[in-house]
Amino acid sequence: RRQAEAMGARLRLAVVSVLAAASPAVGTRCAPLLGGALNLPHAAAPLSRRAVLLGLGVAGGALRAEAIDDEDEEDVDIIPLLSSTSGMKRRSKPSESNVKKTYTAAEAAYAFADIVACRSGVSQIEQLIRSGDFGSAASLLGKPPFSSFKQNALVLVNSKLLTPEDIKAIGTEKRFGVGADVLLMLGGLADATERSDKSGALDYATKAKSSLDEIIAIGRGAGL
Repeated sequence: RRQAEAMGARLRLAVVSVLAAASPAVGTRCAPLLGGALNLPHAAAPLSRRAVLLGLGVAGGALRAEAIDDEDEEDVDIIPLLSSTSGMKRRSKPSESNVKKTYTAAEAAYAFADIVACRSGVSQIEQLIRSGDFGSAASLLGKPPFSSFKQNALVLVNSKLLTPEDIKAIGTEKRFGVGADVLLMLGGLADATERSDKSGALDYATKAKSSLDEIIAIGRGAGL
């Protein structure tokens, strides 16, 4: 309770401070809400609406960050994180697209085949990069089986074919695993390719192949 009251007080302070910066008269009228006067320059120049909104966004983002840090033993949504206007990270709201469901063996087999194709595709990307054809490499990285990897990994871990240990190894939307490594490496590969960074792109490609090999080994062990 004390923590909630303290957070509320800081939020009121942030709001009144921004309003006061926009208009000293408003700040003076709002000061009693904080139990004391604010030391405000009477000649402060009015702020634009954009500046006021930005200030409120930053203040709100700081309080949201503190609230997230105070949560005990709560899994963090890794994949569906969205960027807020303040530059902080916040969780996305549940929707049909990320509601967990169980997939059939046939769906899991199809997803696994696409993951295998992704592994082969990275080798093809490497060849294009070595030849200096960054444009073709970048174009391919924006299409399946690279762009579909995330969904394929989710299908695989939400199928009945893997053991709990296998699921933890690959990872889910709640826990890091080798699947998150693949996403990070593919993202780095795409970025380096866009910048025509040959050495960086080849390094990301090597790491992506290694992580994909781990997932493929898990799938083979499950009979896929």
